[in-house]
Amino acid sequence: MSTSRSHRPTTLALALAFVGVAASAALSEESAPDLVTPGTLKAVGDDFYELSYRVPQLKGRAKKTQAYVKITPSTEWFADRPGRLASLKKDSTVWLYGLPVEAESQTKSGQTVVDRQIRGTLAVVSGPGVSLREGKAGTKGPRWVKATISKAGQAVEVSLGGNTYRVLTVRGCPVVLRIALSKRPKKLKKKLLAAISANKTDARPTKNKADWVSFEAKQIFLLTKRLGRAYALMASNSLSKQ
Repeated sequence: MSTSRSHRPTTLALALAFVGVAASAALSEESAPDLVTPGTLKAVGDDFYELSYRVPQLKGRAKKTQAYVKITPSTEWFADRPGRLASLKKDSTVWLYGLPVEAESQTKSGQTVVDRQIRGTLAVVSGPGVSLREGKAGTKGPRWVKATISKAGQAVEVSLGGNTYRVLTVRGCPVVLRIALSKRPKKLKKKLLAAISANKTDARPTKNKADWVSFEAKQIFLLTKRLGRAYALMASNSLSKQ
């Protein structure tokens, strides 16, 4: 599934691509890439990959499409890795999908104490190239919030709106650790699950199919199936009205 200047996200998978690839900057209509899509990449030599992806149709199932993707020295590479909450470092920026709550109580001496928590956290995302829309304060239920790690370790605390919150996660909460790669990985699987941002180009591999369009990659994000639940929540953020 994909989106281009003539197509707009209509499914969670499409939104996933937009969130994961293009949200590192607020792209205007003029600067938007020609293609933003998740799909599979297969190396074919000459710094080219075959890209298999799907294009949504007005009626029926999305159409499977293939194209060429050229890699250049300016192509930016990112990779997502599953992590643990304890892996997050102090002062790092983090996105949490949970519910910020405050509860007041009084000590025996009559002092008022405020316990702040981000409760029921369903996903955590940290690293470069990640930019989500924060949910409106007062929204019922969990929402995306952007915070800074104020205390790392097993009992993570974050700074949000000038206050400190304890982070409480649900069991199996996925933690996405996104890293920027200094260059194209030397060892890549024959087929890669990825999301890409690319523009059209006339460059083509030596052996090519005339009816395939060719793109030059701006960014490539290597995805991990194990993080699917987090990707889906990132996708819903892209589709929601803020």
